[in-house]
Order: sequence, then structure tokens, then C-alpha cells
Amino acid sequence: MLHRFRELGLIAAVALLATLLCPAAGAAQRAAPTPKPTADPLRDSATPVYGLAKSGGPRVITVHGFMDNLKMCRQIAGLLNRDESRETLFSCVKLSDGGK
Repeated sequence: MLHRFRELGLIAAVALLATLLCPAAGAAQRAAPTPKPTADPLRDSATPVYGLAKSGGPRVITVHGFMDNLKMCRQIAGLLNRDESRETLFSCVKLSDGGK
């Protein structure tokens, strides 16, 4: 009989825990609203804006907000290209002259 009470107690504890955790799991899975950009880095940059692009492929990132965006882009490309096992090479592409 005591064994049966322990079994029921364990089932109740698991049910209570599941009830408490399920709403939290649902809240974590809901997507947060996408923030809307307040500035256009291609237009609002004081210096030319560069993009890091895969050779023969699309632009991967936009490099802006640095004192020298080209220098920073080249540093990033150099770090990525240092990996000899990588099949693609990265290079910098000028996206805009900046607008300010």
C-alpha cells in the first residue's frame, strides 16, 4: 500500500512540474518581435560602407561604423582566408560612399 502512495506521489510531482514548465517552454518558443531598423547603414554612414563577400557568392556581412571600414573588412577577410581548409575566399566590396 505504501508503495502505491509513493507511486501516486511521484506521478503528482511530475504532473505538477510539467504544468509549471509547459507555459514557460511555450513562452520561450514564441518569436520575439523583429526590431525595425532606425538607420540605414548604407546611407547614414560617415565613411564608405563595405560588404564582406564570398568569392563567386553573395555578401555575407556589411562592415560599417568603424573609423576605417575598408581596413576592418580586410582584417576580417584576412582572418577568414587564413583557414586553408576553407574552399571559398572572402573579399571586400564597396557598397556605398556613405551619405554624411
